[in-house]
This record gives sequence, C-alpha cells and structure tokens, in this order.
Amino acid sequence: QGSPAELAKMLLEYKKSGKYSCDNATDCEDLEKTVRGDSLAGTGGCTAKALDKRVLQMLLFAIEAGQFKVGTYALCGAHFDDGPTGHAGGFAVDISSVNGVGVVTDSRASRDNTLKMDQFLNKLPKELKVRQLISWGYGNHPYKPMGDLQIFDSKPCGGASACEAIYEPETELDHMNHIHAGY
Repeated sequence: QGSPAELAKMLLEYKKSGKYSCDNATDCEDLEKTVRGDSLAGTGGCTAKALDKRVLQMLLFAIEAGQFKVGTYALCGAHFDDGPTGHAGGFAVDISSVNGVGVVTDSRASRDNTLKMDQFLNKLPKELKVRQLISWGYGNHPYKPMGDLQIFDSKPCGGASACEAIYEPETELDHMNHIHAGY
C-alpha cells in the first residue's frame, strides 16, 4: 500500500538488495521521477504524468509474496507510444528478467523462471489482476505452456491458439523475450 511515490521508492530500495533491477536505465529514471512527483511525459513514447499504482504494486507483490527477483525493461519512457492505455499511459510493464535470468536467454533456467512468473501473474489477488498478460515464450522462441497462460481483458484467452488470434501473430512473436503485464 502507499502512494505511487512511496511504492516507487520501495522498488528502488529493492534495487539496492538485488531483488529488483532496472534492466533498462530508463525504468530507474521513471521510478525516480515518480518518487519526486515529476511527470513522466516526454521520455520515449511516454505521455503519462505518472505510473498506474497497480503496476508498482504488482511488481512489489511479485518480489515480496512471490519471492521473485524482478527486472524490468519498459515501464513508460523506454517503450514506444502504444497509446494511453498501455506503457505510454503508465499502465504496463515489460518484465525482462526473473530471478536474475533474462527472458531472452535460451536456457532451462529462463524457461523455468519465466513460466513460474507467468503462473504467479495468473493467480494475483483480485485488486492486482492484470488486464493483459502477453508471454509467448523465452529465448526468442515460442513455448506453448507460456502461451496457454496469457490473459486478455482480465481473463485467460483460452489457450495459445486463442491468444494468438486475439493478440495477432506479430504481437506474439514480439513477446518471446519478455513478459508484458498491463492494466
């Protein structure tokens, strides 16, 4: 609980202990601006004044309740303008590493950690339930068990092929090196 500034400060504290990492320096800049109460608009494709509180709460919940080490690559400023309800509006995050292993890495550790995170994100408490979970694979290749866990409009898509029809193949192919979680 807390204000966006307090939650961002907590994430930055977890950075010191290695439980959180800004896999892209722009994410730390977004968090530091949030702590100061500065608008995020103007960096990259970001048009948001602030990050949605649930994005920060979800990351903290993954660290605290899920016992994950979480690395992010795109909060707001490090992403292209995907519209007011996506990263650009402060409503999404790209998780790029789980437990110190990059989702982009083609390894068993990447597969296992990414799958565990996808499973965790499917079981979030009601108040943190994501509207979107796009995770098509790891190491830049598809992995059906991850595709089967994707979420659209706050509900499971109904399997990898159903998600592919919703999110379109091009979007799915772009999500084999990170996990997109959006509100």
